[in-house]
Amino acid sequence: MRVLLAFDKFKDALTARQAGEAAAAALRAKHPDWELDLCPLTDGGDGFCETLCANLGERIEPIEVRGPRGTPVLSTVGFVPASALTTKARKWFPAGADGEIAVVDLASASGLALLTPAQRDPWHTTTFGTGELLDYARHEKTNAILLGIGGSATNDLGLGALAALGFKFLDAAGVEIGDLAPATWERIARIRPDETATRLRFLLGPVANFLFRFLLRLP
Repeated sequence: MRVLLAFDKFKDALTARQAGEAAAAALRAKHPDWELDLCPLTDGGDGFCETLCANLGERIEPIEVRGPRGTPVLSTVGFVPASALTTKARKWFPAGADGEIAVVDLASASGLALLTPAQRDPWHTTTFGTGELLDYARHEKTNAILLGIGGSATNDLGLGALAALGFKFLDAAGVEIGDLAPATWERIARIRPDETATRLRFLLGPVANFLFRFLLRLP
């Protein structure tokens, strides 16, 4: 008997890999002659970078960034060669993305799992740390960035991430606003885009793609 164990994560309990390993241990104890294949899954949330990069056998870089409530957290950016993707998967990427592709997941920098229940207030959380991951990825000269946006602890439209990428959010007096959690939005009077950030290429879901293209003024 050959069994495929393909679990997504169990939020606040088990990662996808842990769930698969637990099921595998139980099956091996009862059926030691069975052949088991573990294939962790991801929907773009917790474990997105780890799962995709581990399956493609490429490098994962640990990066310390600002967490959703400002506390430093250890996150990751993965890098995979475009040539490792299937032909069908490569069709989703922009033309010319033939070198290295960066894999970033919002959950590892701005995710709900990083906070205690008492800290989970979207009025005071930010995606700034996700922007720091994107900034690191772009300076590694990748041809495209694959961004997973599930598992978020935020509701800030990605403004925190844009601030980390160089966008300036100014109040009526022209003073830059440091904390871009939704609780501070009423102070925003003007946005000064960053030229280099507007040229970044993202692969996102359709709704998120629309929002980022609107905010970044992409064609």
